Amino acid sequence: MLNNVPARLVLKTEYSQHLLEDSEPFKNGDIKLERTDNGGEATTQERKKQTPVPEVDSPEKLLEWVATELEKPYQQPKAALAYADRQGYTFPNLTIE
Repeated sequence: MLNNVPARLVLKTEYSQHLLEDSEPFKNGDIKLERTDNGGEATTQERKKQTPVPEVDSPEKLLEWVATELEKPYQQPKAALAYADRQGYTFPNLTIE
């Protein structure tokens, strides 16, 4: 846990998800499962599931969040937003003009 915020993970397999869910840090709330990425084999319904990120409320925070969490530096907020959307994230408190 860093700054009282649980670590967030993206896992590639169901097996790794089960291992995480059985671990003490997960049970204690020190680690949060953000989503499971099953290697592009997700069904259409799974791809439509979006993970909201309410703490991002400005274009600057969006660029910082995408660079940090998704490890993709962008200069333009619209491009960063499009990439994050493809990865399954939404930003309900964000407005880009």
